[in-house]
Amino acid sequence: MLFSLVVIFQPELRRFLGYLGQPGFIHKTFFAPKKEEHSVNFVKEMTESIKYLSKSKIGALIVVQDTEDMAAYSEIGTKIFSVISSELILTIFHPNTALHDGAMVMTPNKILAAGVLLPLTEDPELSWQYGTRHRAAIGITEITDATCIVVSEETGFVSIAKGGRLKKIDTIEILSTELNKMITPTDNITKKKTSTKNIIEIKKTEYNEENSTDT
Repeated sequence: MLFSLVVIFQPELRRFLGYLGQPGFIHKTFFAPKKEEHSVNFVKEMTESIKYLSKSKIGALIVVQDTEDMAAYSEIGTKIFSVISSELILTIFHPNTALHDGAMVMTPNKILAAGVLLPLTEDPELSWQYGTRHRAAIGITEITDATCIVVSEETGFVSIAKGGRLKKIDTIEILSTELNKMITPTDNITKKKTSTKNIIEIKKTEYNEENSTDT
């Protein structure tokens, strides 16, 4: 009887043994963090990081998006692909590190890349008081559905950019609310599907045009 069952379910057994042999199968199946744990960790680690950056007046630019397409960042940043931790975030933006001037790109689950160069907004009505970080935050959110968090190096003020609009965050409670919005799906909003690959192509085109003009 047992032999008959083995013969009948041989393809299924072979498939299961194949899954069992994959690296990390047991950890992913039985010990992988739940979605709720990822969400709590994202809000906690981000809040701690931004509080410290703001208090210490350390400039920061953080892009939060939904996709984990690593190939999109290979040409414009340094790959990290790490779990989210306040220690890592603070290390990235420390003034003495090589990556602190660029943007950190992440999802609510992973830190994907750092030292990423973003396109600046060309809005002629934007106040001259906004520096490069704020202009980059507005610029990237004008052409993608990402959300950007900016910490001012001069004042320590925290702002969030979405849809090309910048909003100042005055309290930790408001920051926590905004972070929770980033991990809560919104079904009634149609997202723009502009990929980072397109951003790279835009930047390449601009670079080529500048070079051709110079020559």
